[in-house]
Amino acid sequence: MFDSIMRLARQEVEDTVGSLVERTLVVVPFLVAGALLTAAGTVKLMRELGTELGLTAMAAIFVIIGAALAATLRRPALMGVEEDADEATFTSTGNEPPHSGKATAAEQELVTAAFTALAPVAAPALVRIVLKNLPILAAIAAALFVFTRPVGAESAESAAGVTSAE
Repeated sequence: MFDSIMRLARQEVEDTVGSLVERTLVVVPFLVAGALLTAAGTVKLMRELGTELGLTAMAAIFVIIGAALAATLRRPALMGVEEDADEATFTSTGNEPPHSGKATAAEQELVTAAFTALAPVAAPALVRIVLKNLPILAAIAAALFVFTRPVGAESAESAAGVTSAE
């Protein structure tokens, strides 16, 4: 009786893993292309803005991209369907949607109040995320430390090593 259920479950797991492997193989070239594009963009920004400002601008771009992706992925799927229906209604009648302009002072106050109320709830979740990803964050911090060392310090250390060997 349970053999058929176990067989179906095993087949489902195998199909899922196979699909995941196929998707991974498809994504890897795009990740490499994205990394090369990021490197090229970083070099361009560093040439035009200088090293510190160029790297800061690239970091800001990634923060914006990450925030946009997080906001997009956190939205429920039903919200998108309702918004499409609302937009179709307004475009068919020729009217503009009611929220097409800037936020009013009352709306800004409501958003501020919502963030203030959510901060105590979100803080433990953020701490859990940071602690869960602590090794990755430590590796990033170590890489930043190594890559931001001044060039003069490295050449001074190598020169000191050469003179002490003689």
